[in-house]
Amino acid sequence: MSLGRLAAEGTITTLDDMESGYWSEHAATLYGRASIVHRIIPHSTAACALTAMWVWMGGEFPRTLDVLSRSHFRMRHFGHRVRAFTRKVTPRHLVTIGNLRVTDPTRTACDVASLHATAAHPNDYTERIVDLMDAYDFTPDDCATILDENPCMSTMPRTRACLSGVRRSYDHRHADSRRIDRRHGDSRHVDDRHGVGVAP
Repeated sequence: MSLGRLAAEGTITTLDDMESGYWSEHAATLYGRASIVHRIIPHSTAACALTAMWVWMGGEFPRTLDVLSRSHFRMRHFGHRVRAFTRKVTPRHLVTIGNLRVTDPTRTACDVASLHATAAHPNDYTERIVDLMDAYDFTPDDCATILDENPCMSTMPRTRACLSGVRRSYDHRHADSRRIDRRHGDSRHVDDRHGVGVAP
C-alpha cells in the first residue's frame, strides 16, 4: 500500500512530501514519540524546545527539529529544518527515554518560553506550557529557578516576559480548579490524554 494512501487513512503521519513518515499509533505514547524523534534528529544531539515539547505532550509534529548541538546543519532532515541551540544545559535537566536524550519538562518549558517572541501565535505557547506543567507536575516557580541559575541567557528578557504570562494563565487555571474541587468534594481523575509516562 502506498504511503499516500496510508497517510490519507491516518495510519501514517507524513514528515515531508510523501517520502517519509511515522506510524500514527506510535505517536500516542511517550516512548513511541521518543523513538520517532530519535530516528529523525541528527546523530549525537539531544531534543529540546518544540521538539522536546512534542515528545512530552504529543499533538501536531513541529515544523523544525530543535536540538542541542554546536554543529550547524544546512541539510534538512526528513523535510524539516534543523534548528541547533548551543545553550548550556546541566545534566540534571537532560533525561533519556529509550535511546533519545531530551530536555526534561521543566527545561523544555523554559526553552519554549524563550521562543515566544518569534511565534505567530504567542498565546498558544503560553497555554501549551501550562498544559506541560499540569501533565508533569511542576510550576512557574520551577522555571524561575532555572532562569536564576542561567542569568547570562541572551533570551532572558523575552523568556521572563513569556513566563509572566504563563504564571497568570497557570494561576487562573488552578484557581478555577480549586473552585471546582470545592464544589465537587475535591474529586480527582487521571488524565492520560498525552500518553504520559515516567522516563527511566
